[in-house]
Amino acid sequence: MKRLSFFLALAVCVGVLLTLSSTPAFAQGETGSVTGVVTDAQGGTVAGADVTLTDVATKSPRTTTTNDSGRYHFASVPVGTYDITITKSGFKVHKAAAQKVSIATQLTLDVALEVGALSETVVVTSQAGSELQTANATIGNTIDLKNLELLPNLGRDATSLLSLQPGVTPRGDIAGSYMDQNTFTVDGGNNTDDMAGNTIGYINNFTGLAGSQTNGMASGVVATPIESVEEFKVSTFGQTNDFNASSGAQVQMVTRRGTDQWHGSGYGYYYATNHGAANSWVNNHTVFTKGVAPTGTPCPAGTTLATGGNNCVMPYTPIIPNHRSRFGFSIGGPVVPWKILGGKTYLFFNYEGFRFPGTGLFERAYPTAAMRAGVIQVQDSTGAYIPYNLNPFPVTVVVGNSAVNVPNSATRLCALAAYGSTCGGAAGAALDPRNIGMSPTISTLWSKFLPLPNDPGPA
Repeated sequence: MKRLSFFLALAVCVGVLLTLSSTPAFAQGETGSVTGVVTDAQGGTVAGADVTLTDVATKSPRTTTTNDSGRYHFASVPVGTYDITITKSGFKVHKAAAQKVSIATQLTLDVALEVGALSETVVVTSQAGSELQTANATIGNTIDLKNLELLPNLGRDATSLLSLQPGVTPRGDIAGSYMDQNTFTVDGGNNTDDMAGNTIGYINNFTGLAGSQTNGMASGVVATPIESVEEFKVSTFGQTNDFNASSGAQVQMVTRRGTDQWHGSGYGYYYATNHGAANSWVNNHTVFTKGVAPTGTPCPAGTTLATGGNNCVMPYTPIIPNHRSRFGFSIGGPVVPWKILGGKTYLFFNYEGFRFPGTGLFERAYPTAAMRAGVIQVQDSTGAYIPYNLNPFPVTVVVGNSAVNVPNSATRLCALAAYGSTCGGAAGAALDPRNIGMSPTISTLWSKFLPLPNDPGPA
């Protein structure tokens, strides 16, 4: 009994371990970090200084203390703008305001405290070189929410802007790798199509062309409207192995989050041929060319002579009716404004709809009634259909519009129609040399599970 309990517990532990390890760990790519060294005016390190990191959007603070080397570090910092305050007895309060933390980057802020009372404050709005990344050699750029909203983007998807990065081709080939070799992550989760590498064929824009919503650029599985993305970074060279999983680029996106104040947006884009520049007189009306030479002179190429007059008329060619409608809204803010479980609860929600007319035609080959009965029809050199009965008994089938009784001929269907219906010598080999005929099992399965074809034609 004890042995059974042991193996049961072992199986449960192994199952839990496999479940937790089944997905890639990309989570470290959705945030940034803040680090630095605190010194005095002479360059000596200051240990025990209190460092507070305050999120400007939510007013949520995080605190830490410098170590013996004067160094402080904040890990897994959400993307956003922060105020950094450093206090130490005997020194003035140092406040670095509006410090930007970007996705998968490290903000380095070294501070030299000035001697003074805690009632005095030194405010710094920015520090040169704080955005310079010295922790790794990754090459890439970050596009934030402001740029996402202001840059022109027909498809309104963030991946349309990948081509702004150096080393990216118009269709999404990056650093010499094909576009299906890119890795997409959203909030640290894998957003890559592991089968095709991209979903360029699944996305349409106002023109209705596959892939043109993102300007032909490869994209992730889950759509990423610009109203839902806080910022994204494209690393093209020198990616570190902590989150990169492809030979192409690493595209990391962070969705927007709720802040201390309610905010939102609503939008709608409509393109149609019934109004605007597409609905022009030239596109929808007949155009006349007046002042034609006397009767008997031919009209210019592309025009015809109007009935009952001497005007040359261009053909009436109205444009095909079409429309595309893209609409959506977003809203975010504090769900519970007071502290629960140590902090506030925030919400951000985005919805986007895309409506367009379209049809799809899918063709599949299904066996006809004759083929289900074991009769195969082939064309001869004249184009006529010749039925061949594979059954040991006569079968009546419809050839064209007539019912034909097909006997069980001793001759068998040859592999090459050019050799006729008799297989002998070196001419060819019979398709059914043992005269086994139609499998009753296959015939039953076809009749039970497959519909009859709706495009009439021989089997």
